[in-house]
Amino acid sequence: MKEAWTWIMGATGSTARARALGLFAIAITLATMGVSAARATVMVEVPMERLVSESDVILFGRVARVDARLVIDDRGAAPHTRSTIEIIDVLKGRAEDRVQVDEIGGIIQGRGTWIAGTPRFRLGEECVVFLRALPGGTYRTYAMAQGHFEVRPGVPGVAARVVRDTSAMGLASWTREAMQVREGTVSSMPLDAFLGYVRQLVESQEAAR
Repeated sequence: MKEAWTWIMGATGSTARARALGLFAIAITLATMGVSAARATVMVEVPMERLVSESDVILFGRVARVDARLVIDDRGAAPHTRSTIEIIDVLKGRAEDRVQVDEIGGIIQGRGTWIAGTPRFRLGEECVVFLRALPGGTYRTYAMAQGHFEVRPGVPGVAARVVRDTSAMGLASWTREAMQVREGTVSSMPLDAFLGYVRQLVESQEAAR
């Protein structure tokens, strides 16, 4: 399980945990007029144990539909992308045959706004996602790209893998009361080993309650 530790290491200690809970996104820069995103999002690095414990639903599924729409609220208007994911397996929580994942940002009539580090689901993509429930029955990926693991199919002799790409983000953690920010990375792990690892964490956390 050595590969998993690149995802597990994060803020440690009571002070770091308290700050991580209260400080979810330190800074966000939007890129408008086009489809590129500024590489400027800095977030608290969320250890795997917290991804599992604080997600409402964890599932392995396939993206069946991706739609962008304009959402208007008291803060103004912004594009949102809603991805419909057909469920292959539920690792935590309860869900029907499919869920809808709503992310801030998207492309409408050739114009787009994105937050760097927001997951972008592709039609037909298989993925493992860690989700938080939103009002109205939809979900959002927990901790942005930290909670999105794309499944890369295997070939004869090579097993399928999950790949997580946080390279568009800076990940913040604390050491001896000082905040440190490191660049995100692209990490991977065999799919079966990852699913087993997540199930093990879910079972151990539920048994401890």
